[in-house]
Amino acid sequence: MEELKVESQLVLENLDNPNNQSVTPLFQHIIKHRDFYDVLLSENAPIKYLIKFTNCLLDLHYEVIARNVTKGTDFELYLSFSSSATMGMIYHWKKTRYEKSAEEMAYQLTKFFSKDY
Repeated sequence: MEELKVESQLVLENLDNPNNQSVTPLFQHIIKHRDFYDVLLSENAPIKYLIKFTNCLLDLHYEVIARNVTKGTDFELYLSFSSSATMGMIYHWKKTRYEKSAEEMAYQLTKFFSKDY
C-alpha cells in the first residue's frame, strides 16, 4: 500500500499541469502488482486490506475533488460517489482479466468525470 501512496503522489503532483494530468499511475500500479490485487479484490480478501486500499483511493480523490468541486455540490457525497465508482471500475477491470490497458482505464475514468462526457 505504501508504494500505491507514492505512485498516487505522481497523480497529485500533475494536477496543476493540464498537459500532464493523468491517473495512469494508479492503473499501472495495479497491473504491476496484479497478483496482489487479484487476492485483494477476491471474495475472500481480508477486509482490513480492502479498507486500506479504499482509503488510498479516498485520499487521491479528495485532492482531485477539492480542486474541482463546483459550488453547491456536497463534497463528502461526491467524494464517496467518485471513489466508489473508481472501485467499481477496478473490480470490473479485474473481472475482465485486465483486458484494457492502464492507459485506457485512466482515459475512461477521466472521461467519466469530465464535464464533456
